Amino acid sequence: MNLIRMLIVLEILQIASCRQGTDSRHGTKDFSASPSIIKTNTIDVSLIRLIATPEKFDGKKVRVKGFLNLEFEGTAIFLNKEDSENYIPKNAIWIDVSKKFIYAVHSSILNQRYVVLEGVFDVNNLGHESTYSGGIKNISKIKLLDK
Repeated sequence: MNLIRMLIVLEILQIASCRQGTDSRHGTKDFSASPSIIKTNTIDVSLIRLIATPEKFDGKKVRVKGFLNLEFEGTAIFLNKEDSENYIPKNAIWIDVSKKFIYAVHSSILNQRYVVLEGVFDVNNLGHESTYSGGIKNISKIKLLDK
C-alpha cells in the first residue's frame, strides 16, 4: 500500500511541475506536433489508472507521465525508472513512435528520461510479444521533465 501512496504523491508532484512549451528556467524541452493536433480534448491520466482501467480510455487522446525507454522491441513508458531497468512490462504502456519524433529518438534526447507524453490510447496494442498493458499511438507531444 505504501508503494501506491508514493506513486500517487509522485504523480501529483509531476502534475504540479509540468509546464507547457520550452522553459529554459526549468530545463524542459517540448517536442510537439502541429498546434491543431494539440488543441484536441486530451485526458490527463496517471499510468496507474490507465493500466488499471484501460477500457475507459480506449480510443481516447491521453496525456501520461512516466519513464520513457526507447529501444528495439521495447519502446514504452514505464511507471518509474526501476520498472524499466528491471523490465516489468505490465507496469508500462507500449509507445508507437511516429516519424515526427525520429530525430529525438535517434539522438537519444528522450531515452531513459521522465516525460509527459500525449497520444491515442489503444487497449489492444500490447506491443512486442503482447507483454505491455496497452499502447499509445499517434503521438502528438513528448515533453521532457527535467529538473
